[in-house]
Amino acid sequence: MNTDEVKHFIRPNVRIFFKECLLRAHEYRQRYYNTIFNLVMGFILVAGVSLALAYLYKGKLSPEEKAKREQQKKQEILDLIHRFHDKKLKEQQNLLSGLPIFVHDYEMVPQAVR
Repeated sequence: MNTDEVKHFIRPNVRIFFKECLLRAHEYRQRYYNTIFNLVMGFILVAGVSLALAYLYKGKLSPEEKAKREQQKKQEILDLIHRFHDKKLKEQQNLLSGLPIFVHDYEMVPQAVR
């Protein structure tokens, strides 16, 4: 059998037409998949960077906030000391002689029992 006598079951024009149609379909599908993949990866990148920046921003205090927090802690401690000191002064002023208060057993009994 000679190579010139080989029979083709499909015409050459039809073969070229199908090949070009399939090639265009493949290119279109690749472009479509590539676009979707790029959009999804872009969204994931933006979301990841946004979450990281939000976490870092909320995690650290600015120098002004640190100073304000320290000032509040100092003020709370000073208020506690002042209240304790005022309470001690009031107790001392209630006693004229500085002697401790004597509590009778009678005063300790509830009213209903008397």
